[in-house]
Amino acid sequence: MVIRKEKTEEFSQIYDLVKVAFQTAKVTNGKEQDFVNQLRLFCLRFAIGTPT
Repeated sequence: MVIRKEKTEEFSQIYDLVKVAFQTAKVTNGKEQDFVNQLRLFCLRFAIGTPT
């Protein structure tokens, strides 16, 4: 298995994938796809030194 860094143009596809993946999960709040976006933004801010 090869894990690579996501590309900017894939963000919407990843959002949809996470949303669908958690639709049948026993434990979910329905916002996991938004959490992925929040993590991405946090990592970006951390990398450039901007406070959250």
